[in-house]
Amino acid sequence: DIFNAVIKQNPFLVHQLPCFWNVQLSDHTRSEKCYKDVSDLKVIHWNSPKKLRVKNKHVEFFRNLYLTFLEYDGNLLRRELFGCPSEADHNSENLQKTLSELDEDDPCYEFRRERFTVHRTHLYFLHYEYEPSSDNTDVTLVAQLSMDRYCSTPTVTKLSLLKR
Repeated sequence: DIFNAVIKQNPFLVHQLPCFWNVQLSDHTRSEKCYKDVSDLKVIHWNSPKKLRVKNKHVEFFRNLYLTFLEYDGNLLRRELFGCPSEADHNSENLQKTLSELDEDDPCYEFRRERFTVHRTHLYFLHYEYEPSSDNTDVTLVAQLSMDRYCSTPTVTKLSLLKR
């Protein structure tokens, strides 16, 4: 919303890109008119809940691409894919040992594993005095939202704490 307001007031800030930079696939677009060959495409996105059933001359290519990305595992990026030296070798070994001790058949396995995962995040865009909880059960909500919805965050937080 903020970006839209700035752009509306300052249209000269916008650089028009050819439509092959952002091809929308849905039942209500003419995406084929944006490109000659799939190699021209830069960004593809679906606005349709019927993602894989949209009508397009390259639907098989898009379907395969989508299913490939769906199978990607971000956890692959957490470990070294090639032999760069790392200062955290000892910590990495401890983490691997801890993770290997978890029971993968445990219904809460994913949650337990996440306790040991260090995510790359920017926690504090606004000033905040962090106080760790005494029972080690901190939860961080990461969300993209507009500033008009930001004001409801404390209310949602309080409600969730009341339901504990």
